[in-house]
Amino acid sequence: MVNKNLIIRFSNFLVEFSNRRNTIILIILFVLVNLFMFSPLSPMTVLDSYSDNAGMLDLDFIYDSEKAYDVVSAYGVEGRRYYVTTFVLIDTFTPILMNLFLSVLVTMVLRLSNGPKNTLMRLNILPFIALIGDYLENIFISVIMLNYPDQLENVVFLSLIHI
Repeated sequence: MVNKNLIIRFSNFLVEFSNRRNTIILIILFVLVNLFMFSPLSPMTVLDSYSDNAGMLDLDFIYDSEKAYDVVSAYGVEGRRYYVTTFVLIDTFTPILMNLFLSVLVTMVLRLSNGPKNTLMRLNILPFIALIGDYLENIFISVIMLNYPDQLENVVFLSLIHI
């Protein structure tokens, strides 16, 4: 089980971190990362080019094994290699930035509405719980990619973890 003091300390860190300067920096980084992620140089665009626009499992909220393996097959050997060597690496760092940005926004809203000492302030860690779900999803999709053409139905089901 997660140590309650660790959660409180992390929440308190987010409260201290959530100031005007850091918020502005995170907004700028958030915009820049999103501009990059939707540019022609984006890892998503590169991955899509391998699959002839078959889509991305990471962006689908729900899919079945048939859809998952249609997409994985469409990537081909090079696309699957790109996914597990490059795309997952990038998809490890960008969610940290995005969830930190969301945590700061939650902290600022709660601070404005309830004050910094409110017990609701602990809600500022919720985006990082979602981060755990994102990482689990990435791990399971990588397992699917690495084991293709073997079809791992249970792993496809587990890859649907979205918190």
